Amino acid sequence: MHHHPLMAMILVLCLVALISASPINVVSPHQLDALLCHKQNFTESTEIILFTNVTHNISAVGFCIVNISKSLTIRSSGVSAIVQCTSMLNGFVFTGSNNSVLFLNAIKFLKCGTKLSQLDESLKCKINASNFPFYFTQHHAAALLFIGVNDIQMKDIDVESSYGFSIILFNLPNGTIDSVTITASSTTAVGKGISVGSGLLILYCNETRLGSSKSSSIVLSSLQLQFLFEDIFEFECIQNLYNSSVTHLNKIPIVNAAGLTIFYMRNDFPVTVQVIGSNFSHCYGSLAGGLLIVHQNFFTNSQTVIEQCTFDHNSNIHGCHGGAIVAVVYYDQNKSHFQNYSLNQSVPLTISNSFFHDNGRDGTKYSGAISVLAINPEKIPIQFYFKEVKLMFNFVSSDGSCFVGLVDSQSIVPDNNIEFIFDSIFVSNNSSPVHGQSTKLYYPTSMFLILNAKSIINGTDEFPGTFSYNYGSVFKVSQSTIVLEGYLNFTSNTGFYGGAFFLLDSSVILFSQGLRAKFTGNHAKAFGGAIYSIAASNSYYAKSLCSFQVNDDQYNDTQISFYNNTAMIFGDSVYSTNLYNCYMQNKLLEPYQLTSIYKTIFNTSLPKKFLFTNAMTIETCNKSSYIGYPGETFHIMLTAKNILNETTHAEVFVSAALATYNGIQNIDWWFSEKELIQVFGNENGCSDASVTIHTNDRSTVDIIGEHRAFLLFLIENSNILTKVDIHLRSCPPGFVHDVINTGSCVCSNIVKNIADTAPICDINSKSILRPSKSAWMGVILNENGTETFAVSLFCYQYYCNSNSSFDMVTVNTDGTFRLSSSSKPGVTSSLCISYRTGKLCSSCANGYSVVFGSPECKKCSSLWLLTLLAYAIAGPLLIFIMYSLNLTLNVGTINGIIFYAQASNFGILDALNNQGHGLNRLLTIFLSLLNLGLGFPVCFYDGMSEMWKVILNLLFPLYLFVIVVLIIILCRFSSKVSNKFSSSSIQVLTTIVYLSFARLLSSVVSAFKPAVIHTAESAHLVWYWDASVPYNSTGHIIIMVVTSLITCPLLMTYLFLLLFPRPLRCNAKLNEWTRPVIESIKAPYKEGRHYWFVARILVITFMYILYSTETYVSFFNVTVMVILIFIVLSQAVFNPYKSKLINLLDCWLLVNLTFSFGALYSKNASSPQNINIFLESVVILFFFTFLCLVLYHFLMVSKKFRKAKDEIGQWLFQRCNNQRISRNINDFSNKDPYYSPCDEYREPLLKPTATFLNL
Repeated sequence: MHHHPLMAMILVLCLVALISASPINVVSPHQLDALLCHKQNFTESTEIILFTNVTHNISAVGFCIVNISKSLTIRSSGVSAIVQCTSMLNGFVFTGSNNSVLFLNAIKFLKCGTKLSQLDESLKCKINASNFPFYFTQHHAAALLFIGVNDIQMKDIDVESSYGFSIILFNLPNGTIDSVTITASSTTAVGKGISVGSGLLILYCNETRLGSSKSSSIVLSSLQLQFLFEDIFEFECIQNLYNSSVTHLNKIPIVNAAGLTIFYMRNDFPVTVQVIGSNFSHCYGSLAGGLLIVHQNFFTNSQTVIEQCTFDHNSNIHGCHGGAIVAVVYYDQNKSHFQNYSLNQSVPLTISNSFFHDNGRDGTKYSGAISVLAINPEKIPIQFYFKEVKLMFNFVSSDGSCFVGLVDSQSIVPDNNIEFIFDSIFVSNNSSPVHGQSTKLYYPTSMFLILNAKSIINGTDEFPGTFSYNYGSVFKVSQSTIVLEGYLNFTSNTGFYGGAFFLLDSSVILFSQGLRAKFTGNHAKAFGGAIYSIAASNSYYAKSLCSFQVNDDQYNDTQISFYNNTAMIFGDSVYSTNLYNCYMQNKLLEPYQLTSIYKTIFNTSLPKKFLFTNAMTIETCNKSSYIGYPGETFHIMLTAKNILNETTHAEVFVSAALATYNGIQNIDWWFSEKELIQVFGNENGCSDASVTIHTNDRSTVDIIGEHRAFLLFLIENSNILTKVDIHLRSCPPGFVHDVINTGSCVCSNIVKNIADTAPICDINSKSILRPSKSAWMGVILNENGTETFAVSLFCYQYYCNSNSSFDMVTVNTDGTFRLSSSSKPGVTSSLCISYRTGKLCSSCANGYSVVFGSPECKKCSSLWLLTLLAYAIAGPLLIFIMYSLNLTLNVGTINGIIFYAQASNFGILDALNNQGHGLNRLLTIFLSLLNLGLGFPVCFYDGMSEMWKVILNLLFPLYLFVIVVLIIILCRFSSKVSNKFSSSSIQVLTTIVYLSFARLLSSVVSAFKPAVIHTAESAHLVWYWDASVPYNSTGHIIIMVVTSLITCPLLMTYLFLLLFPRPLRCNAKLNEWTRPVIESIKAPYKEGRHYWFVARILVITFMYILYSTETYVSFFNVTVMVILIFIVLSQAVFNPYKSKLINLLDCWLLVNLTFSFGALYSKNASSPQNINIFLESVVILFFFTFLCLVLYHFLMVSKKFRKAKDEIGQWLFQRCNNQRISRNINDFSNKDPYYSPCDEYREPLLKPTATFLNL
């Protein structure tokens, strides 16, 4: 049932008039709106009970203004009554007299809040008085505003989804706010960056009197401020409020945190705000996340006391310091009327027994936990007190993940009057990379950042101050004094400088009497594992104070222990530049006195790596002169020593000079590094001071005579120096001096021009990135007799080291080259292999000769000429074996074997030879013999060259050819020889030519193959196999002519017979000579399929040409596999041989060969060991195939195979006779001569063919 608002208001007025002492029960939805939102004055004590079975809707536009004279109680009838504003145009203002009291209990306010500009003028004047330094803007809004009420008691109040500030307490004399929850306030209704307020605001200013009170106190207990957001675009950080562009204004807009904001601006009496047992969680603000405290020009001891609170996941969205709490103390020195007030001491902020966890993270912005800013505070001593506070997993992107204390004074005086007291606090796992997104975000950081203030750190035996497992220096202080008292533990903290303390700008640590401090397992990525301290060059102190101070003679009971602290560079426990020649106890003590004090308080004998101080001398270690190149880094060994003659660290300036007849003058040298160089005292006392020298003046290179160039190393802020002589040499081969840009040795133009990718040249290692896997580099002589750097992209893999792991070429001191590895520094190998040297490593070293059967160089003697006897015997022996076993082309079985052997020259032999072990050696020799080669090194005579090797390699095939031709001629003139050899001499001749085909073809290709050597002047064309022979020179022309005269007639005649057999038949005489040759080749093929043999000859020719010209091995292997697959498929379809078994044999050999090239492709792509094993296995199968074939021929020739065949036939005949079928067979045999015995028929034209065609 719904009541009309006017009727409800009339009813309420009547009830108030008749029964003013009785509670008012609000039971309908609009009854509360009528009761509170029509300027109702409660002159008597009144109690309003809100029933929980209805939602109390507020529909009045603007603020509902409630005036209280005595006491007003608004409470729920049960657990929690809901008061819901129908739109963001409603709010409540509670005002009252000096005796007014307001009780609010168990109420939930939903979606309330409207702009403060909707207030009447009198209230506006109160909250925006003319002398307030801050003011509310037209955009600020609030849900609940309390102004002028003497005492407020709230309990179990929820304000949810409010617009602007949820609650504003303005000049509240007394109040208890218990169990108030504020969540999800809205700050975006006006627009991003425009402040409307958020959370709870408490504001005290001078305009309004608070009755007869001499102090004010508010207790905030069990607050829950959660998921609040505030973005103030005008001010990125709190410091921006007080810069010169803002402070000249008379007024500053009200600012606030996302959670709780407190302004102290009263000068007549102190105000205390206690926050007890409260929770600030997920509050995100632009100036502060959880809590903002502002003390503006106050001279009273107003304070905020925080006890047993939790601050969790709060952050500053702009990344400014203070994600959980920001406290500001500001004094405007221009306000002279405030200077009449005086205080002995003020404690504006006290935090005890509270927990700060995971504050400071908001996306990529990191703001830390607590920030305190004091501006112009010299007039009043101020303390900020933190007791038994726990800080864990708080984050910051720079310094101060837990606490930032900055004192900004117009006249900076060290320490000022500000003190930060940290009593028994626990700090652990802050700014840890384990809990962050990236280690880089926290490098380097600190937990506490303190500037220009005094800090007291203490603890008790029961509750010691504990700082452990933090990533970053625990305390980073500047222009400040740190006082250590009581029991303290610093454990496993990691900082860049000083794991526990990082002291800057003459900051000092005062060790109090009775101190018990332990520094255990702290680590520094640079200096000072536990403590790092440096003095400012322009110190604010009149005297240079020692980094560590004690009170007069009261230090005998001071115990500071260091255990297992480490520093990556210097000072495992302590590094300081102010340990000696400094003031302690206001006295300039002698070094021995200071050493005695340090030994007493540190309870140690001060070992070398424990304590380091500034250097007094700088010296060279092992040598005082160095030789190098422009752009090279000189590793100069220096040592620095302190006043105690102990090795220490020093910062030195480096400069260059030139000694001439006229004295010392400047030299045009400059350095890659900063002029300020770090010298570290290692355990051996010496440090590597690396200096990279550049020069654009060639006249300073290769200086000879009396002139000398040198480097000067000068300790910073002193006149102590040392000198090191430097001799810069001209750039080594492969490098040029860049005098225009870098002033260093860079890649020569040759390397830049021929490289497919950007060249890499490192003058420090004298190394150049190898342009290709088989590239060669060296020095050659020009035509004018001068040496010049040369490069060739392609060098024969058995001349030059082609190991891909050696990707760099390094210049030796004598100008020669060696290979090195960028992935394995220090591992080198020779550029040339097998005792080779010279251009493209194509010449043998002195005392070594070229050999047959291998590209190696061996020590040989002329006695090896006796091997001619072996060659003389080998020729007739080979012909005899071929004749005896009928291993000729007309049979067809040997065709696939020869094709496989010739194709193995294109990488298979090289791959097997590279493995080097016994089995591969045997397989290599086997394949080489099938190509009429050797496969193992054999000397011929001492001093044999590559030119003679190519020519002599042709003689053995020619020798075989001559033997067969002589046999054919003898057959013409001798019947005995004719009866013995005439049936197979032509077959043997054609087989010998086919066996020699690949050998002869490779000789022609080798004779004509060039190589290019690039120099700065031109490109030199040389013979590929011996680069000492210029291309088209007399020696090279002899090689080409001799090779062509021997091979071309034989190869051209052979190819002509194969390609054009029909024209030859037209001439009777030619046909008489050529027909036996052609018939011997065509014999095993079906009619019309003899082209199969010609096709293979052309394939081998194409593969030789492609292999000799193609530089990309993978492309060649893929091309060969495609060709072989096509041949296999064609052979399977056409079956060119008459015998099915030969077709199967040939297909098997082709498939085996395809697998071999597939293995080569996989090996070049990935080089796994399993691929090598697979290749060996495939070739072994080919080897056993060949053995089986030879055995088969042997059995056939010896007629043992035919005898076995006849015995099997006889056995089958007898078996059939037993089954009564022999009669039928005999009848058929008698009736038809077709079934007569085979031996009654004539023998075929070619005898060997008749023997093997029945396969």
